[in-house]
Amino acid sequence: MAGFNTLFNHSYVPTQLRLLEAEESIVRMKLYILGMLLAVVVVTECGHTFMGTNVMRRQAHHATVKFGANMFTKRIEYVNYTMPYSNNQSIQGILAYDLTNSGASANVTSGGLGYNHVTLRLKSDRNKKLQYDIYIYV
Repeated sequence: MAGFNTLFNHSYVPTQLRLLEAEESIVRMKLYILGMLLAVVVVTECGHTFMGTNVMRRQAHHATVKFGANMFTKRIEYVNYTMPYSNNQSIQGILAYDLTNSGASANVTSGGLGYNHVTLRLKSDRNKKLQYDIYIYV
């Protein structure tokens, strides 16, 4: 009977249960961390573009740009701005703020900081409209 008691030792069962509970809590922790990382990715994905500075700078231009959605494709539009008077002033800051909070993007394709002109390439997410607030500071 000594062998029977050794096989079914009551201290073995709680130890195994503790191991299962520890594994379960590790899996929960991994899922929680994965969920937090996905939330950070979702929160940070936006098409805002900030270049240069607007601190103590004069706003030279503001425009709200709106384009409708294209079916099954991404919409690409170019927005140009040239300063009407240059007298040795250059662009010091560019802000392109995505009003739709979608996967749209805004990139400078020519000119920009240090120039008196800028061309922005706006690209929408598939089947989404483009809507940006654009600010330019000198």
